Amino acid sequence: MIRTGQIGSGTERLVALEKLHPDIPDIHRALGEALGRQGEQHRALEEFRTAIQLSPNDAASQLSPNNEKFHQELADAYAAALRPADAQKEMETYNRLRARAQNGALSHEAAAPEQ
Repeated sequence: MIRTGQIGSGTERLVALEKLHPDIPDIHRALGEALGRQGEQHRALEEFRTAIQLSPNDAASQLSPNNEKFHQELADAYAAALRPADAQKEMETYNRLRARAQNGALSHEAAAPEQ
């Protein structure tokens, strides 16, 4: 468990929120990000996994498997946790989603009428 003094007050607030609202995936995601920034990679990965389990199909969520930022954060957490194969897999997913998003934006721009 996280003890006071080991982490920042913002993270402590997220831990308190998590206890009050354990079913809100964005709290787990935010806590995972905060823990990752503080070098608590294993805990960060646990929070990311919990967030995904709570919201596996939420396309609008940053937790969505189709959200490139999430995969980048997960890759960073895996790399810091010395799990290079998992980090590589997440970076490949991130790159694929980013390319798809860029291609979609280019296609949308090409289809838009000029004014």
